[in-house]
Amino acid sequence: MGLFTKNGDKSPDIIYTQEFRLANGARYLGYTERSEALSPEKENNLQRSENVQNDPDVPKNYKGYLGYTDRKAATKMEKDLDDQEKGDYPTFTQGAYELSEKQHKELIKNLKEAQKNKSLLWAGVISFSPEFIKKTGLMYDDGTVNQKAIKTAVMAAMPDYLKAEGLNSPETFWWGDIHLNTNHVHVHLAISQKKNTRPLKDGQPKGMFHTKSIRKLKSVIHHQLANEKSRVREIALEKSLDYHKNIMVNMAQRIINQDQHTQQLLLNLQETLPKYKDKRRWRASNHSVDFKESRDLAFDLVDSLLKHQLFSSYQFYQESSKELDSASRESYGQHIKDTVQPRDEELRNRLVNLLFRDLATERKGKLYRKDRLAIMKEQGTDLNKKIMDDEVKLLNKLDAKSPEAKKLRIRLGLRRYYLKLANLDNRIADLQERIDGLKQLDDQTKLTPFIKFFQEQQLMVKLEKIPKKQLSTSDKATLNRLRAKYQDVQQLPIKLANPENIAIRKAQLAQEEQLLKEYPNDPGKEFIIEPDTKVSEQYQTQQMILDLKQRIHQNNQLSKEERQKTNGPLFQRLKRLYKYKENPHDHKAQQMIKKYQRKQRKQTRQHRSPLMSHSVIGSFTKLLAAGKTNHAKARRAMHERLDRDDDLEREDELERREELRH
Repeated sequence: MGLFTKNGDKSPDIIYTQEFRLANGARYLGYTERSEALSPEKENNLQRSENVQNDPDVPKNYKGYLGYTDRKAATKMEKDLDDQEKGDYPTFTQGAYELSEKQHKELIKNLKEAQKNKSLLWAGVISFSPEFIKKTGLMYDDGTVNQKAIKTAVMAAMPDYLKAEGLNSPETFWWGDIHLNTNHVHVHLAISQKKNTRPLKDGQPKGMFHTKSIRKLKSVIHHQLANEKSRVREIALEKSLDYHKNIMVNMAQRIINQDQHTQQLLLNLQETLPKYKDKRRWRASNHSVDFKESRDLAFDLVDSLLKHQLFSSYQFYQESSKELDSASRESYGQHIKDTVQPRDEELRNRLVNLLFRDLATERKGKLYRKDRLAIMKEQGTDLNKKIMDDEVKLLNKLDAKSPEAKKLRIRLGLRRYYLKLANLDNRIADLQERIDGLKQLDDQTKLTPFIKFFQEQQLMVKLEKIPKKQLSTSDKATLNRLRAKYQDVQQLPIKLANPENIAIRKAQLAQEEQLLKEYPNDPGKEFIIEPDTKVSEQYQTQQMILDLKQRIHQNNQLSKEERQKTNGPLFQRLKRLYKYKENPHDHKAQQMIKKYQRKQRKQTRQHRSPLMSHSVIGSFTKLLAAGKTNHAKARRAMHERLDRDDDLEREDELERREELRH
């Protein structure tokens, strides 16, 4: 058994090693109490070996140890103990910082009885790095060490340590001594029994301790000694693990009680369960052959929950687990095994047992619509979209008339409804940001009418969130009025694209466009349209969509054959314009917009050309007759007007040729 030295920054804060042998020599007590080890002077002659039998400082002769222990000159007492805590020997045990003469004799008596009964002696060394002693404030300014704190930490750790190894018995006794004679402050710890209570292996008491117990011992001592500042990272990670584990367990409980799809999977699992009289055997730890199918299905279901409904918390749990391992290695050494996988297995086992308990009690939680929506809300929009994609794929594989397909369609409908509500909430928040932005500008903006526009749109969205059955007659009228003014042109149903509704929506768009054109450099624009957006193109695109929908609406009065023939190309144009809203660089959509602009100019010209021509000619005639200006100036005015008409004619001709090519 040997002490460990610290090598580099990756060495641990605390190390514990332990060996065991028959209690056939008493000098180990003396070895742990010797004065040269209890003082800060180095024991240069101490040679270490991995094999405790070859260690010269741990002789085999029990009597030799006893004599070495009894030397009072070997004692080194603490200076900072209270009078009631002081004793005659520096050795400590449970509840005693220093042993009295009576306690020391009792310890020797117990050692002799252990030797007589051939009990085991476990000899361990707890070694602390100098850096750990300093950062935890265990070393005073004068270089002395707070031995009382170290002893208190060991006392706190020992009860659980002994219990974990089945040594929490009146027959068990232990002692420890702090050594200050090396660069590393270390504690020699010894455990034995007056009469063995440990299980026998090949006729001998079991000597090995579990790695988990040793790790727990180091952990408790480390936690006791580390101050709050040095442990802040570990504390945060431990809290994070507990928090996300509880979140997943609670959420899983709600899902298995409320989610219809999960309940169907549980029914499938229930059909495979063996008919045990004792249903407590339905557990993750049951590896029997007749339980294999049920166990595999349960783990598959838990895996699905962790990948979907519990995904967010599960990710945080895994990350916290990895970070805690990293922190543990800094504290206890790089040899510590990875605990991420065991923690993950423990979590999965717990969730699997949750499923089996639910089936064992035969609870059938009724799934209400509001409960399912609450679960979807906890999952968030992104996860719901992923789940919906998976459900759509599954639905395509099912028989459309099957009960499972029917239930799946219901879930999909509810999931779409949730996403709709989430989008409406986002829309309300976005409108509020625009309203607040415009209000903050005060007199700096001339676009304040948009505040009213956005407030009316907010009211519209809030009414859309309310189920139709809950809307009053007045609410319905208000909603229809606001939709006519503000409904997104893409979402406007064809059946509502009548001339009256189209005219109202166009009037609102024209009012907005006129305001933006009138104040092109107004700072309020940033809260109304996206940066680098061309106002004319944005609004004209919406006008085009409305025109197309109105034409389709009117064509729906035609026969089926005529309707298909005339509306087909119109729907293709609609799709092209929808894509243009997402991608303004779409070339074909840009051509459509240019054609629309030419058409608008043409209609305007056709409407006013005769009047304008008569006006020009009449004005020209009057000017000549009155003689109020020269003939050359009047002729130039008329020719300019005619030239503009010629330009429009040429554009019309180009448009006709373009249409013929397509």
